Amino acid sequence: ALQNALATDQTLISYYMKGDDWFVFALSRKSLQGMRMKNDIPLEIVVSNYLQRMSTAPVRTGPEREKQALLWTGTSQQLFNWVLAPVLQMATPAPRIVIVPDGPLRGVPFEALLMETPAFATQFKSHAYIGRRYGRSYAASANLFYELSRQSPRSRFAGKYLLTVAPRFSSDNRSPDKLPGSLEESKAVRKLFGGRQLKGTEATAANFSGLAPGYRVLH
Repeated sequence: ALQNALATDQTLISYYMKGDDWFVFALSRKSLQGMRMKNDIPLEIVVSNYLQRMSTAPVRTGPEREKQALLWTGTSQQLFNWVLAPVLQMATPAPRIVIVPDGPLRGVPFEALLMETPAFATQFKSHAYIGRRYGRSYAASANLFYELSRQSPRSRFAGKYLLTVAPRFSSDNRSPDKLPGSLEESKAVRKLFGGRQLKGTEATAANFSGLAPGYRVLH
């Protein structure tokens, strides 16, 4: 049943950890594969370093920026090699992957993991992130993914659920005229979940403040 819940272009990658042992399973419409992962690595430490360095490396300046960027890119690729590269070698994932994390991997943004060492550590926009190769989504568990897949997105929620905002800013030296891609992203989200959209000159602070309390999700 779970396999049938997956789209033909989806692969579910599920991690399971118990004590010092941890496993990963890759499920698609046509196959199920699993493997036991190495348990002799300081996973919690590396995850902590990955998250901490991710938040600090881009905002540093001068020589410290280069140093922190090198540390973060190294940690990101190390984490990729430990937790995701073995899965990609075991099974060839579909273009979209559903990640079910466990243990220290909960809260890890897999999309920012690096598949290869960048030529220039501080040029973050050009890095080979896993998010450039695969579409990603997350599930708390395989069972929950299955249950949610049986419902249409719009039928899961009652009342006012989603308010999306695609603003334009006044043109000056400090603010962009608009947020690139925000309108397209807002339209794509509303196509899935419905809801109301504030865009352009309608997306004012006053309108947002007045409407936001009545919606469950703000985008």
